[in-house]
Amino acid sequence: MLKRILCVLLCLLMLAAAPLSAAAADADSVPKVVLNLMKKFPHLAYWNHVGSPVNNPDGVTGLPCPTHVGCSWEPGACSCNSFSNAIQCMGFAYKAGFEMVGSDPRSWEMSDTLDASKLRVGDVIRYRGNRHSLAVTGVRGNVISFVDCNWYPMCQIRWGYMDLNDMPSFTYVLHDPKNHMKNRNVTFFDGESRRPSSQNPDVSTPETPAVPDGEVWQTTGNMNLRKNTSTESAVIGSVPEGSRVAVEKKKLNNGYLWGKVTYGRQTGWIALDHCNYLSGATDMPRFKAFPAEVAVKVDFTLSWTEVSGADSYTVTLYNSAGKNVRQKTVTDASAKFNLNESGSYTAEVESRSKHAESWVLRSGKIPFAVKAAKDIQIESISLNQTSLRLEIGQTARLISSILPEGAATDHVAMFSGNPAVVTVDSTGLVRAVGFGETMIACSDARSGRAAVCTVKVTLGAPKKLIQHMSKIRLHSITLKWTAVPGAQSYQIFRKSGSDAFRQIATSTENLFTDEGLQAGTTYIYKVRACTSAGGATRTGGDSPILTAATRPEAPEKLKFATKDGKVKVIWTGDKSADHFCVYRSATGKANSFKKIATVKGKNNYLLRGQTRGKVLYFKVVTVKVVDGRSYASRLSKTFKVKVK
Repeated sequence: MLKRILCVLLCLLMLAAAPLSAAAADADSVPKVVLNLMKKFPHLAYWNHVGSPVNNPDGVTGLPCPTHVGCSWEPGACSCNSFSNAIQCMGFAYKAGFEMVGSDPRSWEMSDTLDASKLRVGDVIRYRGNRHSLAVTGVRGNVISFVDCNWYPMCQIRWGYMDLNDMPSFTYVLHDPKNHMKNRNVTFFDGESRRPSSQNPDVSTPETPAVPDGEVWQTTGNMNLRKNTSTESAVIGSVPEGSRVAVEKKKLNNGYLWGKVTYGRQTGWIALDHCNYLSGATDMPRFKAFPAEVAVKVDFTLSWTEVSGADSYTVTLYNSAGKNVRQKTVTDASAKFNLNESGSYTAEVESRSKHAESWVLRSGKIPFAVKAAKDIQIESISLNQTSLRLEIGQTARLISSILPEGAATDHVAMFSGNPAVVTVDSTGLVRAVGFGETMIACSDARSGRAAVCTVKVTLGAPKKLIQHMSKIRLHSITLKWTAVPGAQSYQIFRKSGSDAFRQIATSTENLFTDEGLQAGTTYIYKVRACTSAGGATRTGGDSPILTAATRPEAPEKLKFATKDGKVKVIWTGDKSADHFCVYRSATGKANSFKKIATVKGKNNYLLRGQTRGKVLYFKVVTVKVVDGRSYASRLSKTFKVKVK
């Protein structure tokens, strides 16, 4: 088959060269490296390694690439071939440039100027807004011949030509300064030859190319060319019936599909509802991670890339005889199927738009096999998490996803790289048991496929830090905090006022008394858990900050001023106190005192309306409030006074 394609293309080359000069028609004028490249990579062959797990940049196959979308450039990572750390169009352009020039294009010079006179055989051009690459195989005037892949779907190779004036969104050219191949004024086409108008002044150049590059549509009547996507927008020109136009961009507006085109040197929008789609769409649906094998009577999911402007997708499954065995029409870019019989099948998806019935974009048929579950090898394993950060004692759940759906899982297991750090059971429950870092692997012993999740285990932080209120004292504060799993000890830090935290002690329990403090003073604390691992001390996070205080001193001296049945109680008080509580008794007995006043902002209290000669007893308490919590002194000594 490949030989037949080669023969046809060589014949077309000879026919295309007929109108040219004798020098250009000479077969020797075509560089030998280009002829060799065409033999190695024929037109419409597939640059991939379908059927083999090994990357093969020197080979082609006769099948499209089933894992074309979303795969990485690493050799063997998917069915796409790779070269010089690149896949698909870029990888192939680099490979073609290497074959023709003899050096890796990644080492070449880059130019952002597209000058036909400076192009050489083997140069690599990047264009279409940095989304496509090709390798130059010849130049004549402003027309280049080239080879690329992936313009057609799934790594398919194309030999073609292009007028540089028609190249959309040029990005850059890669050129080897040591490339001495001359611009030999030749073009190597897979079909017809087109001579630039500058070489034949007798031939008028149409304002719009007969077969423009890009997505091609044909008008079914005389069309208005409008400034914007609305029938109310100004008409800036017209496109005659039967014209073929290149659609640069599509947009839906008020239920109508519009296309941006250039015609008669004017660029505007036409209604594609009144046009027929012909070819060249770059946003055709493409299958994502297509399964090579699926299980009999087990559901499997097919998904594909969404198409701009599509309202629905029709997915069809064919058996080995080409018979339609399943078909679904959906509005989302995925569909579920199952098949009852083993064998070889193909799948194809079409996108459709209700705004243009002729607009049908097809993915092409992709092969897959249906087998009994026990015969299906696992192609890939993934986990819902690729990394975890846990505290000792915490748990997490790892869930594995295995493709293809229905593959045999008898030899799949999860295991921990270091059970002293984390353990994992058959359900994927991960438990952190020790400080350190390791991995959890889910692997299939039969296929060697595996997925890995790295796990870092640290000490946690105390969730709560409180002052033990039942042990409030004048010169000490007792702290209590929630224990941290795996902690061997705790570091206690303290600061006062604007000072920085400093470590004041280490405790092996979750209780600590800080002694030797000043009465009625506020202190700030935090606690950190510690453990020993690998010969070093490891610490966890800090606990919440706690502001605590010691019990204030009770007033030591009380003085009285009494006259006309009034008694004024005066005491020496703590200036930082929030308030004072005054207690009175008629007998002076311990349990007879009752609170008669709360005094704020001063250290005295006036009691009125008392009987002269009566003896009264008083006590005063100092109260400080810190973070909404009251710290009261003990009752002062008892003082008595005779009312005058």
